[in-house]
Amino acid sequence: MDVKDGDTIRVGATVFTVRVEGAPAAALSAEVGSSALLPMVPENDARPTAGASRVAGYVLGPVVGRGGMGVVHRATRLSDGLTVALKLMRPEVVVDAHSREIFDREIAVTESLRHPNVVTLYAHGSEGDVFYFAMEYCAGGSLASVLLGRGRPMEAALSVRLALQALTGLAFAHEKGFIHRDIKPENILLVDDEMSVVKLTDFGLAKSFQQAGLSGMTATGTAAGTLQFMPREQLTNFRMLRPASDVWSMGATLYHMLTLRYPRDFPPGKDALEVILSSPVVPVRERDPSLPAALAEVVDRAVVDHLSRRYATGGEFRDALKSAL
Repeated sequence: MDVKDGDTIRVGATVFTVRVEGAPAAALSAEVGSSALLPMVPENDARPTAGASRVAGYVLGPVVGRGGMGVVHRATRLSDGLTVALKLMRPEVVVDAHSREIFDREIAVTESLRHPNVVTLYAHGSEGDVFYFAMEYCAGGSLASVLLGRGRPMEAALSVRLALQALTGLAFAHEKGFIHRDIKPENILLVDDEMSVVKLTDFGLAKSFQQAGLSGMTATGTAAGTLQFMPREQLTNFRMLRPASDVWSMGATLYHMLTLRYPRDFPPGKDALEVILSSPVVPVRERDPSLPAALAEVVDRAVVDHLSRRYATGGEFRDALKSAL
């Protein structure tokens, strides 16, 4: 169950009191989009307009995304009119040092990953009490929004084409020594409505696996990510994750593209963490028997729970998926 500030948890004779520092996500959405940043450019017009709010040389347009620590606007760079995605975090909204460190880490990781299938970071900094970074704007939105709009699974050929591009970006990150730790349809962006190119984004949870367990960034016993796309080891051994964990999440994403289902069943009312820890993965052809056997074999291997049987890196997964074609 969710806990809130002031709750107590009793374990035998020990009582824990929960303290939540910083504002909740709902407050973040209200404050970051508040009068300090308004008025915004209308949804159908990203051009600079009189009275539009400006941050560090950018004119803010409509909100295109919200998260636990930031809000993303479509914005216009005043120097050349370029449309960007501008992510903002205000210290009075997320005041603890750990959250600021995650925000700074997303900047550092994204800045070091220059690849056609990774969202480009243009600039970062602060103005007054607003921290920001400007990223490449992907007009096609997220893969999650596309799947929601379609209301049906993607064709196998299209699913594989998009997955191969995402895996190419992921393989590059792995080669650079980073794991993403939160691969899911929301974090795969499309550059246009034709779905010609996909790019990975949101490296806020990324971590150098070459120094896993040594950074002090992650407290023992904690986990992060998105449950339906989370491998089991992300709960049981979060500090020691390796690229194979991203493989599971990308495999789960491809599985979802092909079926609109998840690798595990999450029955209503059942604890999702218990499902991840104890429920088996359902073979993808049990969801859709019409899927090609060679493709199903690759997907099933990507989401197998045993690390030794899974593809070790995004590059291995990509090469196997190519071969399945």
